[in-house]
Amino acid sequence: MKQFTKWISNKYLLSSVFFIIWISFFDRFNVFQIIKRKQELTQLTERKQHYKQEIEKSKTELLNLRENSINIEKIAREKYLMKKDNEDLYTIEK
Repeated sequence: MKQFTKWISNKYLLSSVFFIIWISFFDRFNVFQIIKRKQELTQLTERKQHYKQEIEKSKTELLNLRENSINIEKIAREKYLMKKDNEDLYTIEK
C-alpha cells in the first residue's frame, strides 16, 4: 500500500497520465477523430478510383464516337431514345 501511494503522489507520473488522457480524448485531434478521418480517407480513395475508371470509360467511348458516325447513331438511339421521322419507337424494360 505504501508503494501505491508513492506512485500516486509522484507529480511527474500524474502529469504524464493526465497529459496522455487529455491528448487521447479531449484534444481537437483525439483518437476518435483520427479513426474517423482514416475511414473518410479510405472512402475517398475508393471514390477516386471509381471516378478514374469512369473517366477512362468515357474517354474510350468518346474516342469511339469520334472515329465512327454509326456509333453516334447507336448511342443516340439507345441512350437518348432518338428516332428518325418515319419510325415508331417502342421501349422494352427488363
